[in-house]
Amino acid sequence: MSSNFRALSEFFLLSSDLRRSIAEDDLLKGSYTDGEVQQLEGKNLDAIMATVLKVNDAVFRPFFLRFSQWCAPASPESSVYRSITFFNFLSLFSERLKSIVTSYFGYVIERAAELLTEIHSNKRDLGHTLQGSVLAAITSSFKHDQDDFWQAPSHFNVMLPAMIAHLEASTSNQPRATAALDALIELAGAATASPDNLKALSGALLRLARSDSIRVRLAAVKCEQALTQRVGDDWLGLLPEMLPVINELQDDDDEVVEKETHKWIKMIEATLGESLDSMLQ
Repeated sequence: MSSNFRALSEFFLLSSDLRRSIAEDDLLKGSYTDGEVQQLEGKNLDAIMATVLKVNDAVFRPFFLRFSQWCAPASPESSVYRSITFFNFLSLFSERLKSIVTSYFGYVIERAAELLTEIHSNKRDLGHTLQGSVLAAITSSFKHDQDDFWQAPSHFNVMLPAMIAHLEASTSNQPRATAALDALIELAGAATASPDNLKALSGALLRLARSDSIRVRLAAVKCEQALTQRVGDDWLGLLPEMLPVINELQDDDDEVVEKETHKWIKMIEATLGESLDSMLQ
């Protein structure tokens, strides 16, 4: 298989251009539903994955690099279609091989961060599809990281601002906001052993919690709730810097934000085993 993989890789790049071809070719445009495109692409990616499992890293890595670079053709819109396909593969790759392939994300981390904060003004729905594919891939990587890849400051510090910006921009769409929040929780889980990383995440969320937008404040509180449950005592080691913001939020002008803040307070008290009354005014 290794001796034939180079020839197969050329075919895989051609077959992976299916999504772009259907969208841009006048003869194919409108011939397939979104569901049919996803199904066809899924079969293609499964075939690539089945082949990848039969070769070693030295054979596969050059193809992976070509695949990632293949996403940037001359046309920006073509790049979006190809990037959706690539990140869908990356998600499948991570789910199948888990921690074994986490290091491959080092090749795409800058691009992933860029895409999560990028606004596709001409094709907004298409841009959201791409961001969803990127988010699914990196969430899988966070979840399966067993080698402290995402704990490294050079990786964490690139991804955190993009994740926070993406969460803030997604709050008007509940499914997207939920996916962004879930991804952020998995990133925190992968970086729990680093106090500096948790402090940076806490500071970013506290800034969101003081946003003028009700939806953004609510998303920040929901994230704080999830992190209190997921990270526990390590997260609440940052309680002193949280208290001024909690104090503001418990009297928020919005009833839902206020209600969720009190729910968060109860979670903190349950974890600490003591009341916050004396700490809050």
